[in-house]
Amino acid sequence: GTTPNHYIVKGVQDGSWVFPVTPDYSWNVGSVGGLLSRLLTDIANAVASLGGWSQIGAVDIFWLQGESDSIATASTITYRTNVRQTLSDLIAGVAANGPPVATHIVRIHRSLYRGTAPDSIGFYYTDQIRLIQEELPSLLAADLAPIGWDLKFGFIDLDTCQISPDLTHLTEPGYD
Repeated sequence: GTTPNHYIVKGVQDGSWVFPVTPDYSWNVGSVGGLLSRLLTDIANAVASLGGWSQIGAVDIFWLQGESDSIATASTITYRTNVRQTLSDLIAGVAANGPPVATHIVRIHRSLYRGTAPDSIGFYYTDQIRLIQEELPSLLAADLAPIGWDLKFGFIDLDTCQISPDLTHLTEPGYD
């Protein structure tokens, strides 16, 4: 047999939101030219360069996001709806082409700097975002199951990772 090849298409933006802010920092489905549409374009281009979707055996999506949305009251209140729609659109953009898709929700660290008040400096609503992130695998599975795609959902907890003295960044070896 042959050894399968693995390819990574990385869509990253520090300080990103699923709340509709400027498109350069928003994964929101309504952000025209935003991060989600750019990632879907990057995935399509990567797949085309590999010879098309028939060459793709499986796709894994790792979703690590939520810190910025935990800063503000409005973004926290709408996080469940916004992240659910964003991930549904991302998963659909891949799964509609045939490969099995595994989506791994990475929960933000419990020890993020909380700040002293809502809508100020700090990740004040960390606990609320973390609870929503825990629910996401089952919510997305229920949302997308009727379509009949080959989907799997998982959850990754970062709480055992070391966090820097600024209570914002992970310092675990290999995380940079």
